[in-house]
Amino acid sequence: MNAVLKNDRIGFWQFRAGGDADYVETYCAMPKLRSILRRVALAANPVLIIQPTAQSRIKNLVAVVDALQLNGRITYMLVF
Repeated sequence: MNAVLKNDRIGFWQFRAGGDADYVETYCAMPKLRSILRRVALAANPVLIIQPTAQSRIKNLVAVVDALQLNGRITYMLVF
């Protein structure tokens, strides 16, 4: 799951084989976001669920979706 948070931040869960997961938060800067998505794309059949919070900004949601479109290897779904 990928949540668009307030203050230009995004948070997401990284799941690993075996069921372990870590929650990570980072700034929504495009170079950092692309770097994270490149790592996610290495997984077999990656899927991101994007859920904007009430405090998130539209520009950050657009940045996340834009980066996913440019990546092209990650299936994603928007949840409101």
